[in-house]
Amino acid sequence: MGHQFSPTIFHAVAQLVKRHGSVSVLDYGSATGSTMKAVKENLWLPPGVVDRCYDPFVEEFAAEPEPADFLICTDVLEHVEPE
Repeated sequence: MGHQFSPTIFHAVAQLVKRHGSVSVLDYGSATGSTMKAVKENLWLPPGVVDRCYDPFVEEFAAEPEPADFLICTDVLEHVEPE
């Protein structure tokens, strides 16, 4: 499960915020946004993090995403058809 990597991923994001002041994070293929919700509940995010979710099959997150500084894409590729 991709969420097991959240502490490592968001440690890296925190380091980027220290260097650049702010970082945008896009969870691509977010489903219901549970990864970002879990991060906000269980990890500390610096104030400079702007988070967004994208999933074309979830109405709330179906709008075409803007480019982001940091992309999370976990538990997604196993759903992509080979062709």
